[in-house]
Amino acid sequence: MKSKSLLGRYFKKKSRNKQACLAIFADSITVAHESGQEWITESIATSTAGEWATAITSLLTKHQLDGSALRLVLGHGLYQSMLIEKPELPREEYSTALPFLVKDLVNESPLELVADGFPAPLKDRLQVFVTNRSQVEQLIQICSDAGCEVMTISAEEVVWGQLTAPSLSQLVLHCRRNASLQLTAFKQREMCFQRQLRGFPSP
Repeated sequence: MKSKSLLGRYFKKKSRNKQACLAIFADSITVAHESGQEWITESIATSTAGEWATAITSLLTKHQLDGSALRLVLGHGLYQSMLIEKPELPREEYSTALPFLVKDLVNESPLELVADGFPAPLKDRLQVFVTNRSQVEQLIQICSDAGCEVMTISAEEVVWGQLTAPSLSQLVLHCRRNASLQLTAFKQREMCFQRQLRGFPSP
């Protein structure tokens, strides 16, 4: 999928001079933006989704990012990823059809889901990402209230792929704080699969 939006139908095509990234994790919100010749990052700890608005507004205000185009990245625990057989559907119908195609693999109603996907390097498979619709709408509204516009939403695993070599197949072992180790395989930056490794201490 490279850096394409998972949820493109939510967004308008507008150009904005300032750009920033917000990473939404289960326990924190992190902002990253370029200032001059360096990248600036800052995190605020959160314990519930009810704290997102305060944390996001505080970060955007502190870093003077009002009016920015934002890229949101959802961290582990805020989405599900799965491989399914590639449906015989036009690409533009994925966002509508996928919540129903994966309904037996998730616990929520298709009407409560937002889903998108891209062809996996594995033959005839589609890599699908699913998240809660109200969660996405909440984040978009918070950013809008702060004077910014969400341009793309992606998943943590997809972003990790941007750190791999564009011409190689590679494994990435990663974790956050006390979370379980994650092993993700990429082929030319396209995610092939990911596994959670239990019973291994974090290095």
